[in-house]
Amino acid sequence: MAAPVDSLRGYTDGALLLEKLPLERAEKFLNELGASLSGKQKDGPQSNQYAELSPLDFQASTKALSELFRNHCLSPSSNSADLAAHTSLSTPYKEKIRLIFSRHEDDLKAHLQRGTSLPKQILCDFDWTALIVAASSHLSSQETPLLRLSLSLETHSGSSDSRRTSVEFSMSELDSTIAQLQNCIEA
Repeated sequence: MAAPVDSLRGYTDGALLLEKLPLERAEKFLNELGASLSGKQKDGPQSNQYAELSPLDFQASTKALSELFRNHCLSPSSNSADLAAHTSLSTPYKEKIRLIFSRHEDDLKAHLQRGTSLPKQILCDFDWTALIVAASSHLSSQETPLLRLSLSLETHSGSSDSRRTSVEFSMSELDSTIAQLQNCIEA
């Protein structure tokens, strides 16, 4: 079963930008992207090596194709035959996407599974403290309210290894973090 068309609209337009590259360069771009997403290579394609794409086109294309690869890897019924079926790309470009995806598929799936596996440490306790910055090297940050969040983490195995870490938030950082957490809960 293919992914619903609504979920594909976001990366269809970005994937079309791939056709601005000659087919051989598109293959190089896709291969660098696949190697990067699978963890084989630290950096993905670099915009300065693809002058055919404007910086905005490069960013949109990279994001769209990354989402296409990720979503396809995470789909329970994925097969490489329908990978680019919902895009308006010409057949040679669709074939290159299928070829590069199948080349990196196992590594992509393994890398994504490692990224979504349980953490090695779990939160066992937390504490928070409100404070005001009394002195600072920057005049603008004096008398700024902060929230210090202290977290106690234990290893997942339940051993006595634990560590304590603290994070400080300004008001705007705290509001942003709370909004992001609420979005995660609602998603």
